[in-house]
Amino acid sequence: MQANAADGTLRASTLEAAMHRLLAPLAALLAACATPPAPEMVAAPAERPAAAVVGKADQASATAAGPWGGADPARWTPEAVLANAAEEALADPAVVVVAFPVRLSASDVAPFGDGQTNAVVDLPGWSVPRPPVVAALRHDGAVTLRLDHALGPIAGLSLQVEDGAPLHLALAPDAAGHASATWQPPAGWRPATDRLILRPDGWNDAFPLSFRHPVRDADVLADSVPAPLRPAALPDPAGVSGRPGSAADALAAQGAGPGYNHAPYVTPTVHAGLPGRVTAVGGARSWVTEAPFKHVYLCLDGRDAAAEAATGAPSGAGWHAIGDPAESLVNSLEAVPLLAAWGQAHLFADDEHGFAFGAGAAAYGLTDVATFRHLQPGEALVTGRDSDYGPPVFHWYAAAAAPACVEIWVHPCGLDADETFACRPAAVQLQVRGAHTVAGEAIFLVGDHPALGAWDAAQAVPLDPAGYPTWLAELRLPPGETLHFKPIRRDAAGRVTWSGGADHTWTVPYAARAFHGVDWVD
Repeated sequence: MQANAADGTLRASTLEAAMHRLLAPLAALLAACATPPAPEMVAAPAERPAAAVVGKADQASATAAGPWGGADPARWTPEAVLANAAEEALADPAVVVVAFPVRLSASDVAPFGDGQTNAVVDLPGWSVPRPPVVAALRHDGAVTLRLDHALGPIAGLSLQVEDGAPLHLALAPDAAGHASATWQPPAGWRPATDRLILRPDGWNDAFPLSFRHPVRDADVLADSVPAPLRPAALPDPAGVSGRPGSAADALAAQGAGPGYNHAPYVTPTVHAGLPGRVTAVGGARSWVTEAPFKHVYLCLDGRDAAAEAATGAPSGAGWHAIGDPAESLVNSLEAVPLLAAWGQAHLFADDEHGFAFGAGAAAYGLTDVATFRHLQPGEALVTGRDSDYGPPVFHWYAAAAAPACVEIWVHPCGLDADETFACRPAAVQLQVRGAHTVAGEAIFLVGDHPALGAWDAAQAVPLDPAGYPTWLAELRLPPGETLHFKPIRRDAAGRVTWSGGADHTWTVPYAARAFHGVDWVD
């Protein structure tokens, strides 16, 4: 298939001939997908007893039921196309993370009544049952890049890291006829944060790429939970994995314990319901508590080969956008790796368009990136925005061959800089109501916290009179911090009048955003 050098779109006139050329590589892909890879296992942390990772799925391969979406690639949904390509790449034990340029779209479908909404992943304008670009980050730090042969003849590409100088890589055909290269990143390259731009030779358009996939040790994540939010034990506060049999059996027989629903919530699919679109098949059971934070035991029902073949979609969870401050998928209950993905929309913001794509655009409209990894026992995938107003983030996870359970931790506050459960400062709005002034006067807040002037009236925080006589201030304050403060009125000469009554006391809640209002007292 030929690629238009100006916009990277497929020429429909060559589609039929190109599909004939795809049959041989496709057969090889199916053979690879049908052979279960040997998952790389990691040892459980020393402080976690071996009995904490047991279950029916101990020796089950995630791909024992064949390719995701059934044996017919023509039926594969984009979710299955990506899952199969990820499994194929991760079958190489040297590969850590696999990345694909994609298009991710959120919806307003929120089946579980929280901030998470169902989403879809797409490869618009692309009809081949493989992604156009497959990038694999290896244990030794090298990166392998594969551009699908359906893109047309491509001899090389320009690779740029963030705002660094472009590097030219020569491409050579691999065994399947795809254009491939290996890149040895320079010292100082940060795969968790640095973004890449790939531009095939002769193209105006480019592919965005990133290897960010925020996985943390589950015990490290647990240790980062603020003490007031921490249950008696984490991970697995109900001790489900220590009961006889599998976690699924224990939950079905006994429930998760006090605070959780004893009978499970049964759902036919997980984040898969969208009008006119099947994104996942297979049901789940869940046990939920909201205290001290939303904690979920989720048991996926396993691979449903018949439903996959009928729909072309994989078993497990559909992609979903994270609307709460963060959500972690914690693989702490079973000794089976789970194929999990993390995604970010708009890898390059609108004001970075020229820097990223020059005179072109994102090839095939693929503005976003999805990264895949096998989430090992004892690990957690942490999904949250970098800021309260950052681009949407998404995640996805597949079902193991047999029923398997995981934990879901829904964070009430924004992630810290290390992407753990520790809270970054909350966006707080403080209001003073009924504060009347005359010309030259303004209202301020002063208190014991340094952000409130440390009781120094000269360093007090000025309030905005936009809602006069209600005045407000926007501050960043650490959740859990108890503040003592008071409004003051200051005139043009610097004279200060304090609001009457006692000092106000308020504790910043564990949340990404918070509001607190007080009344002016004459």
